[in-house]
Amino acid sequence: MTSNSAPSPLTAWTRDDYAPHVYYSGAYKLADSGVSPLVAAARGYLHLDAGEVADFASKNGLGNANSKLTSQVRAAAKRNGTLVLPWFRADVAVHDSGDGRRPAPTTLQLRPASPRENPKTGKLVKYENLTGSESVIDAHPSTPREWFTNARRVLITEGILKGDAALTALLRANGITDDQLHIARNQGGDAAYVALRELMLTVPEYNRVLILSFVGVANWKHNDVWVSLSLKNRTMLLAFDGDLTTNWNVWNQANQLWGYARNEGAEVALLNLNNIPAGPSDDLERLEQGKVGLDDFLTKHGNWDDVLATIETDLPDAPPRPQGDVKVGTWAVAEDGTTVQEFVAGREGLLGEESLNRWVLRSNIGGRVEAYVTRRPPMEEEVETGIFGRGYVKEDSPRVESVRIRLAWLDDDGDTVEATVTGPPEILENPPSEWSKKGADVPEDVLLHPEWPPRKGQDWLQAIKSNKTTPVRRETAWSSMGWVPVDGSPVCAFISGRTVLASTTAGAKATVPGVTEEMLPGASKFSLPPLRGAVLSEEWKAQVRSDLHDLYEHYITLGPWTDPNIAAAVLAAGLRPSVPVRSTTVLYVQGPPGGGKSWTVSHVLSFHQEKKTWTNKSLPGSMKDTATSTEQALAQSNVWVMDDLAPSADRRQSESEQAKLGDTIRNVHNKSSRRRSGSDLKAREVFTPRALLIVTAENEHTINSVRDRTVILDIGKESLNSPVIDGFDHFRDNSRVPGRIMHASVQAMQHLAVLNGWNAMMHQLEGLSHRFSETAKTVIDSGENPAKSPARHAQMAVDLMLGLAPIHILCEMVGYTPFLDLFNADNGTTLPERVATVLKEADASQANTTPARALLRAIRSDLAAGRAYIAGSYGLGDAPVPSAGTGVNVNANAQLGWFVDKNGEFVTRPGAVPIGHLIRRPKGDNLDVVMFNRTLAFETAQRHNSKLLPAGQEARSTWRNLKDEGLLHEHYANQGTKENRADFVYRLPGQGGQTRGVPVNLNVLLGDLTA
Repeated sequence: MTSNSAPSPLTAWTRDDYAPHVYYSGAYKLADSGVSPLVAAARGYLHLDAGEVADFASKNGLGNANSKLTSQVRAAAKRNGTLVLPWFRADVAVHDSGDGRRPAPTTLQLRPASPRENPKTGKLVKYENLTGSESVIDAHPSTPREWFTNARRVLITEGILKGDAALTALLRANGITDDQLHIARNQGGDAAYVALRELMLTVPEYNRVLILSFVGVANWKHNDVWVSLSLKNRTMLLAFDGDLTTNWNVWNQANQLWGYARNEGAEVALLNLNNIPAGPSDDLERLEQGKVGLDDFLTKHGNWDDVLATIETDLPDAPPRPQGDVKVGTWAVAEDGTTVQEFVAGREGLLGEESLNRWVLRSNIGGRVEAYVTRRPPMEEEVETGIFGRGYVKEDSPRVESVRIRLAWLDDDGDTVEATVTGPPEILENPPSEWSKKGADVPEDVLLHPEWPPRKGQDWLQAIKSNKTTPVRRETAWSSMGWVPVDGSPVCAFISGRTVLASTTAGAKATVPGVTEEMLPGASKFSLPPLRGAVLSEEWKAQVRSDLHDLYEHYITLGPWTDPNIAAAVLAAGLRPSVPVRSTTVLYVQGPPGGGKSWTVSHVLSFHQEKKTWTNKSLPGSMKDTATSTEQALAQSNVWVMDDLAPSADRRQSESEQAKLGDTIRNVHNKSSRRRSGSDLKAREVFTPRALLIVTAENEHTINSVRDRTVILDIGKESLNSPVIDGFDHFRDNSRVPGRIMHASVQAMQHLAVLNGWNAMMHQLEGLSHRFSETAKTVIDSGENPAKSPARHAQMAVDLMLGLAPIHILCEMVGYTPFLDLFNADNGTTLPERVATVLKEADASQANTTPARALLRAIRSDLAAGRAYIAGSYGLGDAPVPSAGTGVNVNANAQLGWFVDKNGEFVTRPGAVPIGHLIRRPKGDNLDVVMFNRTLAFETAQRHNSKLLPAGQEARSTWRNLKDEGLLHEHYANQGTKENRADFVYRLPGQGGQTRGVPVNLNVLLGDLTA
């Protein structure tokens, strides 16, 4: 049967070729299976004697000498030793190998030289899996990543000996010589691993076959390897032992895997190894039983080409199912999936004869449990590390679980109709008649079916749950857009609306967007346009280069904003969500009505649309939305808008909106959220903000601490370059360029992670943040606000600047230099410097809005309104500036809370509060000093000026802030006090005793507050 070109002999090795790692029965088995010494050494097969068990257990983490695992290994090695077979989970092994690391075994299997007898069956236990070990779908550890992702064929077989025999035969068929597949006596496992990997890379791409092995025919199910392995447009070859033609259980598993692979987009074929003539060395009994394994075939019947010659495109008909395997009373879904049957006992006939047990139709609706879904947000640690599940503790993390049940039936024309029921996991415990009450979404077609709900619902449900023709998928549906981890992949995926971007097709398939239209109306509007070609293909580079050019022309050359710093900030904000670092930025766009605030924001949003969606009249959120809905949106989207904070004639409404906005801005800045409980006192889902928040308002926020947490963009009547507005809108609405740049930016991040690892890519971003930080400090430190540290504004500048990183990366990838020049300080002001300048201007605008200066404003307001007054040096009834004989004195006293009555005397208004004294201090100075009563002055000011001094602001810290900002009278400014107090002891002339007051220069109080 062997072709003329076949390597000869079929098995080229003897047991001596595997020394010193494997010998005795283990070496004989490797030679008998046709596994080459190099393939064996690279995997790490090992012979283990009883005396070596303790050291082996310690090195492999099996526990102490008395542990269950160590005892199991010791028992296996007790008589004549055991062969140790290392198994490697395919996706993990290929990932480690791709990063240049030799993978560690996922689990171990034992093949004792003297196997024990199973007391229940009386059969020898030839292979033993370690107790509690996971079921692994294995790939040889030397398998290159290119084979995992690109090999046209995927071979499925039982057991790693068969898999390694197939790998050996494949290499021999592709020109790898037997000498190359030998090992030197002193060649260790690491050297063998590298040598085999290099040989595998020499196999032409069209001849490569990814070889996967598992223990037992039923152990292919519920395995995470399928999540990261794309089967689309590949051919799966099933090489089960030949008894699938006679063994219904083997055939059933092959049939289920066949259906699963086809559903995943693969062509499926069978290697019919049983259709061969007997040879002189064959085990005739095995041939008659149809149990020819792949290794048997390769060592006794043919080479790799002969294996491929056994391909059949159809699965054989099912062999008879042993009736003894089915209990009477069992309910099961029929093979076509559209009905449910019951296995019933035979009946006695009229003549006393007994009929056979049989299947009886019970329901014309069949189905299966399609998926068990956990809907949750990604953990911050998952995105930081790129590792699925890192930092996720099921019991402590917010999540919503659900199940999908796929129902099927035949319509009147005999065509299959399918529908999906979605509901909480509780429906798996209740008959279908209760599903709607449990909150399930039952489609209309199902409700209209005349047999819905099925009678004997619990029995019917048992059949549905037992239907494993396709394994139940364990899905994680992400309750937020943005960066999310991918189970089985080292690179995160990105979600925007319906768009899922991942580094592999399998990763995209495994990433389930959980933000639906029902949960966030308009969620699909954030979808991104497609981008042609694979990353770094010529087609992709040409498209990205063209889009970068268009972006440059519109944002830089045309200059839609008269201030180029605004353009830089809009670019950075639009692309900021593409960077996998949580944003704490709040963009506060303020200006008069019709000045271009919402228009500016729409261009930020243009990076998050597939087609014309966002305009100045259509933005995703509003100031009128409830606080809870805004919280949810910020937790679920990549970017969100609170549009149109306008002055209101209703004071309560205005205060409520200001308070809601203030809380929201603080939550975004601090990455925090409100906790709440339900009527059952159990904690409800917490909506932690993740989105870039943009606010539009006609006026600045009234509370300084809120303003201090925002990036303020001032958009006035002269901020827009009117002649280019129409063209810029056309660019936003019709070009799709911003959305494609967003798409490419995400791909660029993923490409860096694939090349260097996710952690390395995150470290690159961290280093970039440090460089941006230096730029921000340099720019903002040059401002004119010495009273405030620039640290917070510099930090916000860095956060926003990160949105410029994708532009720089893309330009380097495709060779577009005009944008790159804007990152080079030698060419003038850089884009990062322009963003920092926006923060510098915001910092300067808040120079006079600190808590201390707000307090002086509030006091001045109270004095002007007559709610408070400053007394003179000689008592509370004395005007601060004696004699009303001059207009100057009248004006000064009026500003200090006094007015002239009809008799020409200075008096105060009824109810006015004395909050301090005006004294002449110090000696030789002509500067007047107002000594404020620390308690009365602050309480009065706060009572009447809640916007300037919000509830919760404390007197002591505010007065101390006055000192820190240099607003105390210069005579006292440098004098120390206990506990760094801002008040000083003073004495009023002609009055006994001393009192304390906070000294402020009169000119500072009544002037422009700039002293």
